[in-house]
Amino acid sequence: MAGRAALAAGLCSALVGCGDAAPDDPVACTDAGVIVADPTAWRVVTDDADDPWGPAVNRCPATQHRTEVQADARWHEVETRGCGTATVLQPARTALCAGDTIAIDVWHFPITEGDGDWQIAIGVIDDDGFQEVMSDAVPLPGAATTFSIRVPVGRAVERGDTIALRIRNHGTNTWNLYPLTTADAPD
Repeated sequence: MAGRAALAAGLCSALVGCGDAAPDDPVACTDAGVIVADPTAWRVVTDDADDPWGPAVNRCPATQHRTEVQADARWHEVETRGCGTATVLQPARTALCAGDTIAIDVWHFPITEGDGDWQIAIGVIDDDGFQEVMSDAVPLPGAATTFSIRVPVGRAVERGDTIALRIRNHGTNTWNLYPLTTADAPD
C-alpha cells in the first residue's frame, strides 16, 4: 500500500503539480469543482454479492431509483417506500490524491419512522479491496433538509477505481444525491 501511495504522490506531482510531498504527507492535487461521480451515472446494486458493505436488509430495487436532469441541476433520486437500503456504484471520473477533499450535497424528506438512525456512507474499491471513506448517522426523527458532506480522502484514488455510496433509511422517504465533486478543504 505504501508503494501505491508513493506512486500516486509521484504521479500527482509529475502530472498535475502537487508538489514534492512525501507519501505520508497528504497534499491536495485535484482542483475544486471536478466531478468525481456523476449522479446520472450511478449503477444500482441489486445483489448483496455486489455490495461492498455486504448484505442489506430491505434493499431498494432498481425501480425505486431514477435520475433527474434540469437546466441548473441533476441528481440521483432514491425513493425508500417499502425499502430501507440503497447502494450505488460508478468508476471515479478523476484521480484523487490522499488529502483531496470530496463533497456531495444530499437532500431528503422528513425522516420520522422506525427505530435507530439514518446513515450515509461513501467508499472506494480498488485493487486492494474496499475502504470506507466516510460514514455519518443521525438519530430519528429528522426534518427535511439539504446538507453537504465534505471529507478529506485519506488515500489516493485512481481514475476508474469504483466509488460506492450507500444510504440507509427507515420508512417512506426520498433522497436526492447531487454530484460528488472535489472541493476546498473543510474549515
